[in-house]
Amino acid sequence: RISTVWRACCARREQLSTFLACIGVRSRATRRPCRVSWTGSRSHRLSWGILRGGSVITGLDRVRHLVFVAAFVPAAGESCALLGGTDALVNDAVRHNEDRTTSIPVERAREVLYADCTEAESAWASELLVPQQPGHGRGVPQRVAWQSVESTYVRCEQDRALSPDLQGRMARRCTNIVSLTSSHSPFISQPLRLGALIIGGCRPSPAP
Repeated sequence: RISTVWRACCARREQLSTFLACIGVRSRATRRPCRVSWTGSRSHRLSWGILRGGSVITGLDRVRHLVFVAAFVPAAGESCALLGGTDALVNDAVRHNEDRTTSIPVERAREVLYADCTEAESAWASELLVPQQPGHGRGVPQRVAWQSVESTYVRCEQDRALSPDLQGRMARRCTNIVSLTSSHSPFISQPLRLGALIIGGCRPSPAP
């Protein structure tokens, strides 16, 4: 779902241009295959990831600041599937297909992923969802950047895919924590607010 929704966001030019303008990502970032992006100079790079994108940015090097948006923050040996567990909120909406792929039916997508989006935005994004291959989310990071790099966690308080309580536990692994009153897809529903959090350096109180 990471790559699908990111491509969907690229297709929705008004949201994408607003969001990327906020965080300063150059146009070539629109061709990236997942919700992991860079902004800044070589000497001060920032990377952000959403949901399983958190596992991807955890393994990065040559980065100065990580931003996790409703994402998993895995430690060594931990996969997103392990952290989410069998009782993850999204699991109730996941359909297991005969070819062993999994998918979220269009009729459940708004409820789970796009609750604070307009009907038009939700319909558009839902139609772009594709099945995930077996083993999706079971990879583990080869390095754990958040243990040595400053990081910020954006907790989505109305998320129905990744429990806000679980997000809270993930957030405690980060340097800073901020909250956003949004569903799982603030990059579509609230691009200005999310972009402002990211480009502003996310200046909340440090995590306890």
